[in-house]
Amino acid sequence: MTLFLVARGSYPDIVVIMALAGFGVGCVYAVNPLQITSGVPADQTGSAISFYQLVRTVAYSIASALSATVLVLYIPAGRLVPAGAGYSAAAVISIVVLGAALAASVLFAVPGRALEGPEGPANVPSGRL
Repeated sequence: MTLFLVARGSYPDIVVIMALAGFGVGCVYAVNPLQITSGVPADQTGSAISFYQLVRTVAYSIASALSATVLVLYIPAGRLVPAGAGYSAAAVISIVVLGAALAASVLFAVPGRALEGPEGPANVPSGRL
């Protein structure tokens, strides 16, 4: 988002920024289910993944509505598209929200715990402790 705030002067800039953002989102989405499955008991994996999908979808909806609202507020009278300041405001708000989400995730992070198998913790694969 910081790149979008400062480097959106040309079409190639936007393409590069969107490609980087897409790569980052793809990497996160590839890892999240693995983190979820390694952090919950096996019999609760389906529920945990379903809850993750629900939260992600709701977050998409809220973010889309917030972005659209900010951009609509920056449409000058008699024009059809937002002024450049609207895109800057949307980027700044996104950066603030992402920073707050990062701070909340660090604040509420739960230290790893050992998952116990049927014969105790020794039965759990080494990467899941």
